Amino acid sequence: MDEGCNIIITVGFLLGDGTKAAAEANPDVPFSIVDYAYDPAIPNVLGQVFNTDEAAFLAGYLAAGMTKTGKVATFGGIQIRR
Repeated sequence: MDEGCNIIITVGFLLGDGTKAAAEANPDVPFSIVDYAYDPAIPNVLGQVFNTDEAAFLAGYLAAGMTKTGKVATFGGIQIRR
């Protein structure tokens, strides 16, 4: 944190442990992490979690209404091993 950052933003739940460690080691620096939230909350970390299921439902509904074959498919993300 020697660089004088005003806020540190990380993205993705795979950075959850690292963000927590850095935030706890630097309690005066504000952090934010996208797609992750801590329970219990960490005072200097803002978790940004989005309801992706709501947008996905609407996209699926639209796809079902537009299909010419009567079939709809989906594609997922990376295979994650923890």
